[in-house]
Amino acid sequence: MHFGSSVLITASVGGEVVTVDVMDDGPGIPKDRLQSVIEPFVRLDPSRSNRFGNVGLGLSIVKEIVEGHEGTLELINRRPTGLIARIRLPSSQVISS
Repeated sequence: MHFGSSVLITASVGGEVVTVDVMDDGPGIPKDRLQSVIEPFVRLDPSRSNRFGNVGLGLSIVKEIVEGHEGTLELINRRPTGLIARIRLPSSQVISS
């Protein structure tokens, strides 16, 4: 999530799926970078990230954990600003964990 922005976390259950949305009000991610930022060591702004100790692993770690529970991670730009990191997990994985 963007440094200095506010964050809202929501969770819902629909059928066999639990959805967790983590929403911020930062600048979002350029559409052509939405998939690449999930890869390890990829940062949108390397100069700013270095000041805060960011090495570009956060989203890739989240993706690995979510996929390890048979779920998905999706990044969605909000308009006019912000990003949604949407995690979907099978409810059976959530209940058994």
